[in-house]
Amino acid sequence: MENNFDEGVVIKFISDGAIIFDSIKFKSQKEAVEALISNEFIKFQNHGMKEILTPPKKPYNHILRPIYSSGKYWKTVVK
Repeated sequence: MENNFDEGVVIKFISDGAIIFDSIKFKSQKEAVEALISNEFIKFQNHGMKEILTPPKKPYNHILRPIYSSGKYWKTVVK
């Protein structure tokens, strides 16, 4: 999650092959976290996955595939 306090928060989706394929901008970190939770994303480090999987390392390549930002596979957070 990239945080710029004046402009909000951007969630970047990164594949196992270190490719940033999509991103979604939110007004706040709270809103971004709520959206991730409502879309069933989990915090990598809290579920024992660190022992099984390794996060991709920089540098990241960019290939636009708007899977989540298109809205097709992303649930809107209901408040």
